Amino acid sequence: MCSDLSEIFHYVQPTLDDFILYDKNKPIPAFEQNDAAAVASLPTENVAKTSILNELSNLQDMVSPSNVLYPGDKIPHYAISSTYKKGEYLDVSIGEIYDLSKFWIYDTFGELKPLMNDLQIFFHNQHNKYLIPELLLEEGLYCTCLYAGEFHRAVLFVDYGTVGNVQSNKIWYLPKQFAKVPCQAIRASLSNIYPAYENQPWNIAALNRFQELITNTPLVAEIVRIIKEDNILEVYLADINNEDNIFYINDVLVKEGHALYID
Repeated sequence: MCSDLSEIFHYVQPTLDDFILYDKNKPIPAFEQNDAAAVASLPTENVAKTSILNELSNLQDMVSPSNVLYPGDKIPHYAISSTYKKGEYLDVSIGEIYDLSKFWIYDTFGELKPLMNDLQIFFHNQHNKYLIPELLLEEGLYCTCLYAGEFHRAVLFVDYGTVGNVQSNKIWYLPKQFAKVPCQAIRASLSNIYPAYENQPWNIAALNRFQELITNTPLVAEIVRIIKEDNILEVYLADINNEDNIFYINDVLVKEGHALYID
């Protein structure tokens, strides 16, 4: 309303909820002129937004625990082209699965298990201290959420590739000590196969069979190709549960009619 009556008075907005009004026909007091100039330099629609952002920043400083991630802070990602090599073999576990050309793997014996153990211990007794006020939630903020009863780095669950809905009143700050380990989920695709039906996506039968084949069994991924620009590994996935009968899941899916070889 104040900004709509500029022909009647000058105004200065020192805080989010306060406006000081001055007669348009009289000069603004000297001590307010700098503030007025700053306000005048902003587009009218941005004045309130700027004040709100300032207030939120002040609120965050007052209520947030120290040494946590704020908006703009990052968790590093593996640059797979410099971390892995074509022909390398990795002990892997499977995280989220969208289809046979888009799923996430992580190093079975890597840093994820110790990280998850430390997260559970840390948040078990002091999670209330790190709860984020809903007013301070912001897109892109790395935080902590519960998934299947365990605390995870989130909201995109960066260590498993999972995307899920979470309640806004159950999101916690992520302490910086848990941001040192790179995001563990690595996007992968089964190499040299495509859906059995040309120009069709992977069907539910193929997806279900893939899930059956990778569940509760040790797996090794042979890196066939590294797609650098998308940070994706194309792999042959081997079931090594029985050393006398090691087989590639890619081949089983073709043999059972769920997929075809590319060449």
